[in-house]
Amino acid sequence: MITIFYSVSLAFAASLSVASVTIPSSINQGDSFTLSASISGSDVTSVSSTLDLPSGISCTPTGSQSVSLDGSGSGTVTWSCTGNVAGDYTNRITVSVSGTDSSTGGSVSDSEQTGLKVLSPASLTASSTISSTSVTAGSTVTFTVGVNNAGDLSTTYSITISCPTGTTCSPTSVASNSISGNTLENNAVTVTGGTVGSYTLTATVSGNSQTLTTSKSLTVTAALTSDDTTTTTPGGTVPGTKVTLEKGKATITIPSIAAGKSATVDITKTEDVAFRKIVISVANAVNNIQVTVTKLADKPATVAQDVTGKVYHYIQVDKNVSDTAVNQTTIRFAVAKTWLTNNSINDSTVVLNRYVAGNVNAWTELATSKIGELSGDTENIVYEAISPGLSVFAITGKTTGEVTTPSPTPTPEVTPISTPSEVAEQVKKDAWKIVIIVVVFVAVVAGAVILNKKGIIKLDRILPIKKKASWDELKRKYSRKQ
Repeated sequence: MITIFYSVSLAFAASLSVASVTIPSSINQGDSFTLSASISGSDVTSVSSTLDLPSGISCTPTGSQSVSLDGSGSGTVTWSCTGNVAGDYTNRITVSVSGTDSSTGGSVSDSEQTGLKVLSPASLTASSTISSTSVTAGSTVTFTVGVNNAGDLSTTYSITISCPTGTTCSPTSVASNSISGNTLENNAVTVTGGTVGSYTLTATVSGNSQTLTTSKSLTVTAALTSDDTTTTTPGGTVPGTKVTLEKGKATITIPSIAAGKSATVDITKTEDVAFRKIVISVANAVNNIQVTVTKLADKPATVAQDVTGKVYHYIQVDKNVSDTAVNQTTIRFAVAKTWLTNNSINDSTVVLNRYVAGNVNAWTELATSKIGELSGDTENIVYEAISPGLSVFAITGKTTGEVTTPSPTPTPEVTPISTPSEVAEQVKKDAWKIVIIVVVFVAVVAGAVILNKKGIIKLDRILPIKKKASWDELKRKYSRKQ
């Protein structure tokens, strides 16, 4: 019996992989962290691992480091890292491993992507807004303090309101509040105007080892609502007219105007509006009239044409009645002397212009008369203009250089009237002239007769003189007729 033995060598393919990576999901900027990778392999030698890092993260050791696999084919590689720059580095770190196939000598490798977020520290900024920079005494505005955390990390803050004497604030402080990263929180403070004057509201924000301030200015004016204005009409007054005033605006409410009558409304307390009085005349009875007078910062966007002259104020007048219902409007307005002086305006050139859309000449210069200073007001010059309706107005004036001086009218030449003595003297002179002419004429005739008689000249040849018939010629003439 013969026994034959065969020797068979079995070769298994080498394997190498990054089994897992351990890394925190996030760290704070500047903090350190450990990155470790579990490596698995079989039939592989010379195993090493490397890291591919984004800018903003640094790790040691740098370059390649060897990985030892135990009998079960497992190994671990570790790096110490630091998050230097805040940012999201998710899937931006690559762990690579490579080795040599122990059977074939070929290369085997694997890689795994990982990453984390590096969070920026909390960073607070403060800002503020105010619903209106002007408030009447007794009224309120809202002072809003904004706290923004531009960092990724949460923090806390508190607010203290510096409320000046002459105003009241509610609340005057905000207790410790927590604010998340990348969040804006607004804190509203109600401010009530008390004493007339100019004030500064200041909010101090403390937190995150920061102290921040933000301020807004506020002007408190006297109460501007008047309910005791009356509307004057011929024969009596119509009570109940109301004028509500605020900075740059006056709202007029008139209960009614009878047919053919006019309503006069005085605007005596308005702030920053040039109009002082409006007289509205109507043809037919109208009720519940509301007129709003608003000072405009500039020419309205709907008005394309520029008005002639230097503009003092643009004023828009809105009403709830049609132009056809208004016969005529008389407007009294005031212009500050300082404006006239500073702009070298000739006060006699100030006029009220009215804009009517669709007209060829959209701006119409209204008939305007200068009234002058009113009693108790030395700062303004008052004017009055007549308008056929209410719309957009512009108060303008011309500089001294723009005013043309009319050319003087030529003085007609007048013949002076003579006195009686001068007339008598002239008559004497003229009489001598006549006498001389007559004497000359008689002398000429006499000379001609003498020369004719002497036969020197023949007058009958020069002048058409008919010769007188003789007696014999007459007898012969009449005897022939018989």
